[in-house]
Formats: sequence, structure tokens, C-alpha cells
Amino acid sequence: MVRDRAVDRVVTALDEAGIDVETGIELVRVGKRLLDVADTVPIGAGKTRMTVAGAAVYAADRLTSGKALTQADVVRAVSQTVPTSKHRIKHYSREVYEAGETHLRPTDAVAGLVADD
Repeated sequence: MVRDRAVDRVVTALDEAGIDVETGIELVRVGKRLLDVADTVPIGAGKTRMTVAGAAVYAADRLTSGKALTQADVVRAVSQTVPTSKHRIKHYSREVYEAGETHLRPTDAVAGLVADD
């Protein structure tokens, strides 16, 4: 699926941010689930897939314990494929974060979501 590759590409481009492999895997798994939610709501309709995928990865980082990324890290990663801005990542990641909290079952902890994959 295109969206799955978009999240993968964002996380791969985050190499410069110095995230470890375990964090990268967690961001991919949670980011993909959040991107699915973003498609359902919909969030970022008409915007580039990479921008919304970047926002999903940033929101995933906020939902997990790591807090390994900055908005600037995500903007640099996404911008390797398509131009974006901190404003776009901030705006869409907030929407994705809120949609994720609303649409994912409240009994599912993020750690449980990752473990189920």
C-alpha cells in the first residue's frame, strides 16, 4: 500500500535524528495505524501523502514513551521527498493525534497496538 510505504520512507529518512532501531520500528507500526485513522476521518485530504505520513509519525512519537523527534526532524525527513513546513506537520499531527485517541479503542494501550502487529 502507498500509505505504508510513506510511513516507512519518513522513518527511514529520520536517520539523521539518531533514532534507534527499536524506536524506528515502533514509529512505523504506530504511524501506520494512525495513518489508517487519518484516512478514515479524513485528515489532510488533498495534501501530499508524505506530509500526512510525517504527521502520523510525529503523532506516533508523541503517543509513545520515546519523544525522540522534533517537528524540525520530521520536516527534514518529509522534505527529502516533498516540500513541507513545521506548520503543516504541527497542524496535521495534532489532528492525527486527536483522531487516534478517539478512534482507537480506549482499552488499547499503544504498547498493546505495537505488540499485536
